[in-house]
Amino acid sequence: MEDMQSASYGTTEALSALTRLFESNLECEAPDTLNSRRDGTPAHHSQAAAGTRVQSTTNAATGKRKPKRLVYNYADKSIWTKDELASASSAQAAEHATFMDDSPSDSRARPEYTIQYGFDVTSEDVYLGLGGKCNSMQHADHLKVAIELPLVKVKDDVQVDVTSNGVVELASPHYRLSLPLPNPVDETKGVATWDPDVRRLTLKLPLVKMFPF
Repeated sequence: MEDMQSASYGTTEALSALTRLFESNLECEAPDTLNSRRDGTPAHHSQAAAGTRVQSTTNAATGKRKPKRLVYNYADKSIWTKDELASASSAQAAEHATFMDDSPSDSRARPEYTIQYGFDVTSEDVYLGLGGKCNSMQHADHLKVAIELPLVKVKDDVQVDVTSNGVVELASPHYRLSLPLPNPVDETKGVATWDPDVRRLTLKLPLVKMFPF
């Protein structure tokens, strides 16, 4: 019986010693460390962050801190550099020269044109948006190409064709146009309409989608 009482007394003394040691460690810790523990953040994380702040302040005070080299100059709000714009413009001009047949021997004018993306809106899109379609060109259904031909009096004077590689070829006594389209289209299902009042030729070309949705 005496041995059991002495063992119990020794265990109690050991627990009391551990409790006093833990309380003394808490009193020696920094206030921000205690706050971090109350917030649920591990103490060694707060100590590491505090050490980082002190180190950065010390480097700034001594002048030894080196500025970081940024890959992109965030002070400049432009997306493209002047060199990139120049190279893109030259590439676009070369592409147009390839498709437009701007040869000195052809004196016919190049007509003005506009390209727009069109959507086939159905009842699924009108009611509750069940079709899942948005106003992005990824969901567009066709291309609308409007070509201004003010010198053309009769529509029979205009010959237009859409090639398999997506190029609109137009020819008339006064105009010549070879226009590459920005997206692949189904040239077999295109529709051409002529407006005699404004002398405008409009092409409606279905887009070839990579995905059916």
